[in-house]
Amino acid sequence: MSNEHFYFLLAVGLVFVSSCAQIVLKKASVKQYEKRWQEYLNLPVVLSYAAFFATTLGVVFLAKYMPLSFIAIAQMSAYVFVAVLSRVFLKERLSLKKILALMIILAGICLFVI
Repeated sequence: MSNEHFYFLLAVGLVFVSSCAQIVLKKASVKQYEKRWQEYLNLPVVLSYAAFFATTLGVVFLAKYMPLSFIAIAQMSAYVFVAVLSRVFLKERLSLKKILALMIILAGICLFVI
């Protein structure tokens, strides 16, 4: 495996972590809290924002070692991750249009990687 492929997989992994953090934030947003400040200062929210910060730093670090086009393509996988994770954990429906759009995104990523 070349260094570029390794860095690309690492970037996709960072995008996956960021997508998981989005799902955790969504789940935390529907929960009712006694006080307004508790909406923003609770463990899931703080950890999610920490994950966003860490993944952003990771992507900035990777930008030093790989072409920006690779990072842009890796970021597109976030749409797929969020859609699948939303379906699994939030029980959100995926319409036929969304499924087709996700397939187009995946095809674009596969064409780029090959």
